Amino acid sequence: MSRPPADVRWTIPADLGEVSPLVVEAAGFLRRHGLADGPLFTAQLALEEIVTNAVRHAGGDEDERASRKVAVHLTLDAEAVWIVIEDQGRPFDPLADAPVPDLTSPLAERVPGGLGLFLVRTMVHDLGYEREGATNRVRMRVGGTAAA
Repeated sequence: MSRPPADVRWTIPADLGEVSPLVVEAAGFLRRHGLADGPLFTAQLALEEIVTNAVRHAGGDEDERASRKVAVHLTLDAEAVWIVIEDQGRPFDPLADAPVPDLTSPLAERVPGGLGLFLVRTMVHDLGYEREGATNRVRMRVGGTAAA
């Protein structure tokens, strides 16, 4: 199915209460532009996980966190969804800095955390991170084929 490119941007306060409404709005945008259910689920999961981590682990005191913003840019074309998430929290590379979760121990014995980023890393294509000045930038692609 061919669809015209679509593009949208949001900026939200770095507040966990803002994450779910953002994900719902992004899902509506993607659905209205014809994204299939499988890639839509992956895009929602990735967006929620990365934005939640940007809010939750940005560092600083309460006043600093309250003044921070998280910017999200979605681009949808005939091939894929491109997602860029930016924040001004402490540097955190989800590819290099996130621990690999324990997937072998019984659930009751596992240390919480890390599973969301693990799922994102295994489900999206072209996941990348860069730190530019005081900005963390996570880029990912959902759909299409993996880069060669």
